[in-house]
Amino acid sequence: MGISDYNVSKLQKLQNNALRTVLNLPSRSHNISSQLRDKHWLPIRSRIIFKFLVTVFKCLNNMAPQQLVNKLCLECPVNMILSSNNFRPKSSFGRRCFTYLAPRYWNALPRAIRVAESISEFKSELKFYLFDNTNEFLHKVDPYTTFSFSQPGTTSTYTNERFAYQSDYL
Repeated sequence: MGISDYNVSKLQKLQNNALRTVLNLPSRSHNISSQLRDKHWLPIRSRIIFKFLVTVFKCLNNMAPQQLVNKLCLECPVNMILSSNNFRPKSSFGRRCFTYLAPRYWNALPRAIRVAESISEFKSELKFYLFDNTNEFLHKVDPYTTFSFSQPGTTSTYTNERFAYQSDYL
């Protein structure tokens, strides 16, 4: 989490090249986004979110290291809502920490995914959800931030107006 757009684009290019190698496609083939979808490979940005949320799920179900499990607190066990009042970072570096991001990402998920009973069910539903809803999900996480991804392998645009004003009230 918190990786720069530049590094995400480098990883996306690597994933695209790996897919070309697996499918024996020419190095200049342009239909990579459809091939990624056909092979059911998440784009890198979505994959990072997927891995992070699987870690949060494991924490909530005591399948993660105790140090991470202790960082999270359920506010509403019925709806699996995490408390987001535990940590208020004052820096952009602090906004990338697990204690701050986990409740925001987790609570932005639809309830049906949050209440999954097994890890395999959670992964399946989450992957299906992220394939079609990554931009909307990121907007739920932080409505003051806009993310736009044109296609996997192209550079993403990231703007955040809120952080310019955040120092006034943190």
